[in-house]
Amino acid sequence: MDPDLLNLVQQHVNSLKADVGQLTFEVQEDKKPVIQALKDISTSLEGLEARVASVQHEQEVMKQEQSLLLNKLEDQQRRDVRYEDKLSSSTLRENRGKCVYKDASIYLVTIIIIIITLILFLLLLLLFLF
Repeated sequence: MDPDLLNLVQQHVNSLKADVGQLTFEVQEDKKPVIQALKDISTSLEGLEARVASVQHEQEVMKQEQSLLLNKLEDQQRRDVRYEDKLSSSTLRENRGKCVYKDASIYLVTIIIIIITLILFLLLLLLFLF
C-alpha cells in the first residue's frame, strides 16, 4: 500500500472526525457510535501505516542483502574463472611435459635399437671373420 495514499486517507478521517464533532445531533447517543467508528478507523489506519513502514524497512533490508549476495556471487565467479585459467594452464604445461617426455622416450628407444643393431652387426662381422 502506498504510504502517501495512507496518509491522505488518514487526513480525511481526521477531518471527518472534526466535522462530526461540530455537527449537532438530536440525540447525543447517535453521535457516540459515529465518533467511535471514526476512532476505530483512525486506529486501524495507524496500524496500517506502521505495517507499511515495517514492510518498506524489510524491503530495504532485502535489497541490501540481495546486493551483498550478488557481490559475493560475482566474486566467486571471478575466483572460479581464475581457478579454471590456472587449472587449464597447469594442465597445458603437464601435457606439454608429457609430450616432451614421450618424444624423449621415443628418441631414447630409437638410439637403443640402433646401438643393438650395431652390436649385432659387429658380432656378425666377427663371426664371419673368424
